[in-house]
Amino acid sequence: MFATVLEFLTILCSVFIPYLLGGMLSSLENSTATVNLLVKRFFIVILLYFIWDLCNILISIRFSVINKTIENNIRTFCYEKLFNSNMVLFEKESEGEIINKLLKDTESLEKAFFNFFYLIVSLVHILVLIVAMLRVNEIATLIVCSLFIF
Repeated sequence: MFATVLEFLTILCSVFIPYLLGGMLSSLENSTATVNLLVKRFFIVILLYFIWDLCNILISIRFSVINKTIENNIRTFCYEKLFNSNMVLFEKESEGEIINKLLKDTESLEKAFFNFFYLIVSLVHILVLIVAMLRVNEIATLIVCSLFIF
């Protein structure tokens, strides 16, 4: 639940920062900007950047703890199965080789979980940003998306 709230905050920040910057530029172009308004929006943007970075750090810490717990649980399960297996297994390969393979495999699984998590997070961010961009300006969004595709 905590990670979901943090992820939601990062998405909001990643949407509102460009929106506020665009509003600042539009008000400068239209000559409706005041110094007070620009300073307020500037500090809001800096605060949003700070919240965005803080949430990303907390999400990374939280996920690394979860990831290490999963890795340790898999490793413990494999050790129990290994030590309760027949002695024939140890005749084919030495104990050191088996344990080394077990450690490397669980580390590979941990990296796979980590990469999968960031893939999902990145896809959600991209979709939310595209929807927010479409609401602001459809033509500019289609141009930007076409540049990334081609």
